[in-house]
Amino acid sequence: VDAGSSYGFTNPLVGSTADERWFTAAPKGVAAAAGNVSEVFYHQYALTMSFTVLGGGTYLNPRLNFTSLGSPAVAQLNGTRGVVWVDVGAKWSAGALLPNSSPSERWVTKQAASGVASAPVVAALFYYHHYLGALGYSIRGDGGPPPCPRLNYTSLGVAFLAQLNETAESYWMDAGSSWVTPMTMPGGQGERWLSNVTSTMQAVSAFAADVQYSHQFYLKVGVNNPAGGQVANANQWKDQGASVILNATSANLWSFAYWQGATASSYNGTTRLASFTV
Repeated sequence: VDAGSSYGFTNPLVGSTADERWFTAAPKGVAAAAGNVSEVFYHQYALTMSFTVLGGGTYLNPRLNFTSLGSPAVAQLNGTRGVVWVDVGAKWSAGALLPNSSPSERWVTKQAASGVASAPVVAALFYYHHYLGALGYSIRGDGGPPPCPRLNYTSLGVAFLAQLNETAESYWMDAGSSWVTPMTMPGGQGERWLSNVTSTMQAVSAFAADVQYSHQFYLKVGVNNPAGGQVANANQWKDQGASVILNATSANLWSFAYWQGATASSYNGTTRLASFTV
């Protein structure tokens, strides 16, 4: 070879395609001294990847870790498809979580975000923005046993139904999605448990909630004869332990006689403005 002259190898090798190639890092050189040149060509597959985040938030782009030309490499994924070349048989990983995820907020994908380069890969990774909710329930009042409430929520785009426990448990919920627990749980006749969560809630940040259920009974008050008068008490649900004053007003030419309770817990007696505990 003429001293100082250039030489070069075919690169990539003939037979390479848009998604498979045989490639070398240094296909060219200059004859500067006598010696041997043995060029290494790597068999590689193309990884064409992009990502999308559902639910927004402040996140960092995922990093793709792979091996190319025999050395570890890192590339940042973007919203538009980008191509990297990975050595055949080498591992690659984009990470199931985005880099700035925390114990209470994360961006996670349910797709396979890692593998071994055994064929070309074309993938669009979808990451869900998640908030962590710690939820349990408690009961105000005695008696029962009350029914166990269930939690409806959404995670990874799928609706879930989970049974709440008195000890709080953690649930990852899609950012901006709704969660709901039963507003009331029925018991026996004239008995229920009423929740302090009175509407559908949204997961807009990490949160902890104790869903409290108050044990209630239905109070019904009436008169034996509508012509005789009326009562000021409305038929309504009352918390267990609440104090109630019964109030009867007689009509003209009539007089109050007594209260006659319909259950063992009702009031019986001759006091017109009677006070009793539900």
